[in-house]
Formats: sequence, C-alpha cells, structure tokens
Amino acid sequence: MVVIDETTFYGLLGGLIILSKIIGSQGGAKIVFWRLVGTRWFMRTEIAADGNALRVPLKMKLVKSHSIPMYTYKGKDWFTGGPDQTARVFGAPNWVYRYDDARPLPLKQQGEIIDPTLIHSAFENKSIEAFNGLNKKPDKFRWGMFGVAILLIVILGIISVWYSYYFGLNANCALHSRACPP
Repeated sequence: MVVIDETTFYGLLGGLIILSKIIGSQGGAKIVFWRLVGTRWFMRTEIAADGNALRVPLKMKLVKSHSIPMYTYKGKDWFTGGPDQTARVFGAPNWVYRYDDARPLPLKQQGEIIDPTLIHSAFENKSIEAFNGLNKKPDKFRWGMFGVAILLIVILGIISVWYSYYFGLNANCALHSRACPP
C-alpha cells in the first residue's frame, strides 16, 4: 500500500492542474498526442444554422487527392481550401464551412480594409468631449461614494475621541462589545 503525505498530494494535484491547462491551451489531448507522434491533421470548423461554431480535428489521411482535394465527414463530401480559404490553428490547416456549403469560406477581406487602430483612435479622441464641455461649470462635489466613506470615517473617529475623552472609556464600551474591559 502506497502512502502519500499531504505535501506530495498537493504537489501532484498542482502538477496535474498545470499539465491540464497546458494541454488545453494547445488544443486538447487528441491534438497534443497527434503533434507528439507526428500525425498530420487538420481542423474543420463548421458554422451551424444557429451561428455556433463547431471545431473538429481530423486526420489528414481522410483527404483524398482528386482534381480538387476533398474529404468525407458524416456522410458528406467537403472540399479543402486553397491559400485564400486556409487559416492555421495549433500548427495545422483550418478550413471554415457553412453548414449548407461544401466549399470553405474565403478568409481574405473583400473591399477596403479598415485599420483597427484608426477605430480605436477615434474613440480615444477627447477633442469633441472637450469642445462640448467648454462653458460647463465644474461640479463642486465630485467625490461620490468615496467622499461619503471618508466623511463617515472622520465622523466616527471624532465620536470615538469625544467618547474616550469625556467618559474615559474606550469607544467599544459605547457599542457594548466584548472588547470593553469589565
């Protein structure tokens, strides 16, 4: 019978948790095993009718080389994608399909490209906010709940000092707590 002390148990449990997080961040146990043994594979992502994306890793040996490479999954034939339809996920090709179309979706942007930093800079621009607040008078009391909490602490401190000075007792005695000396 093997006896494991508490420290060893928590060490093994922590190691198991860290190992499961690493395997999960690499795509799961199946993908990690395939990568370790060198199996070629691809990821199939299908966008269902309700908008949910279903991802399934499959072995590359399912792909048949015809005039257009294709594979069979759940009794249906699906085409593989070219450079415009292929993304890479966990080091393998990923093709994205609609539930009702055997061709992978194109991943290249059609039309004009919008830079995300341009959108971000528009929301960070304070000139319109400053323009609209030119003749606005500043609020006299802008402290909010933080100011109320500070005011309450100051008032309780003054009451505690007053009670200790005039009655010679601790403020805890005013609250009839157990901290008051008998």
